[in-house]
Amino acid sequence: MFCPNCGFEIYKEEKFCFKCGKSLQRDASHEKLNERSRSAASQPEVMYAGFFRRVIASTIDVLLWLLYCITVFLLPIHDAYNIIVGFFIAWLYYALLESSTWQGTIGKKIAGISVCDMEGKRISFWRASSRYFMHILSNITMLIGYIMPVFTEKKQTLHDIVSGCVLVKK
Repeated sequence: MFCPNCGFEIYKEEKFCFKCGKSLQRDASHEKLNERSRSAASQPEVMYAGFFRRVIASTIDVLLWLLYCITVFLLPIHDAYNIIVGFFIAWLYYALLESSTWQGTIGKKIAGISVCDMEGKRISFWRASSRYFMHILSNITMLIGYIMPVFTEKKQTLHDIVSGCVLVKK
């Protein structure tokens, strides 16, 4: 099946086109269609979080991470354990906060952005975990994956696209 608006290939069960964002639900009644378009016009338009808001949020999160590293460095723990514990703490920090009612890390909360799925709903812990681990893709592309919000319609990074997420302004 293809989107009637942009021609993008979609699954039959999809409610929205991932490329252009158009609703794919069809009603037999013209009246229902008019009611929907009137109610959609009254709803605020989704504002996606741009590159600089993401930079602000990431900077705050990195500063918090450095504070954590300094604290751990002062503790009498073997370096190998620090690496393992640090990996799990970073993963849980991102996955738990992005899947919580906050819908983002402390940096994202301060920057006024939240993580959601393509339909604007809160993401699950597993999707948040997927998004966290997909940062690897953005890193191995010589950081081009992080610059993609400048060029994509929904201002998504590579790891957002792969995990099916968007960042929106609150």
